[in-house]
Amino acid sequence: MRKHIDKLFYSVMLSVLSGIILILTMLIVGLLPFRNVLVRLTLPILLALVVFPFLIDQCWKNKFTHCYLSKLDLTILGIFITIMYFMMKTQNLFFMSIHFLGAAFAEEYLYRQIIFNDIRRNYNAVLALLFSSFLFAFIGHMGEDIVDNLLYRLPLGVLFCSIKIKFKKLIYPTMVHAMYNIYISIM
Repeated sequence: MRKHIDKLFYSVMLSVLSGIILILTMLIVGLLPFRNVLVRLTLPILLALVVFPFLIDQCWKNKFTHCYLSKLDLTILGIFITIMYFMMKTQNLFFMSIHFLGAAFAEEYLYRQIIFNDIRRNYNAVLALLFSSFLFAFIGHMGEDIVDNLLYRLPLGVLFCSIKIKFKKLIYPTMVHAMYNIYISIM
């Protein structure tokens, strides 16, 4: 029982620490002379929500695993990026769409790849889905309105996690997440 509680605590702490690392890296990058959205926003997000959790997760488990994308996955990703490029009328919007893709990947990696899979090893899929979605909505977006988190981000977390479960790949919920973020920013 203690091991199971530790897994839930580990997931919460990984989410909180990733948020702290995100704030710190954004502050540090903000001091640099770069004004590009990919450097100022995407880089800190990828460092805080992908690199940091990956390293912590690997150190915690004392192992190293790889996630590979198939040729089909890479083709779909390439088509998605190409469509985004031609849909956007300016280079800044293209960089924003790449940013949204990077941010979506980072959140999906942390909450679906690491946290969901870790909880899933000790609990059933429904509990892992609900807990990782809860962390995504309320810890990952703690600066947002709590009602918005309850009404939008929690159901979105459930949707993204369901897509991950169905297709067993991170690329599909990442693309849906990125399209949602782009849609929300345009509206």
